Amino acid sequence: MGKSFIERVAQKLRIIPDLSRPHSKGAEQTLRKYPAIEDWDDHRELDAQQWPKRVVRNYSLVPTTCFNCESACGMLAYVDKETGRVRKFEGNPAHPASRGRNCA
Repeated sequence: MGKSFIERVAQKLRIIPDLSRPHSKGAEQTLRKYPAIEDWDDHRELDAQQWPKRVVRNYSLVPTTCFNCESACGMLAYVDKETGRVRKFEGNPAHPASRGRNCA
């Protein structure tokens, strides 16, 4: 799907990032702020609370919505596969309105 006029203007004004720009040459992988959607079912990252030990946690990322205000920003809930508990929340980059950013 093509970008709307408002999206093109907002990207030129740097209000929103241009996610379709080419990546730097020589990199093995693209630098990503968020896990790829394909990895949401089995996402792995180091547990910051266990530093300096390198403890890997397995998460399932579940898209959800924040109900703190009328904006209803899209969020990702990081659910620990081992315990079934939500460990953290982040903005959902695939959400059409908030695009990974949250107001609260």
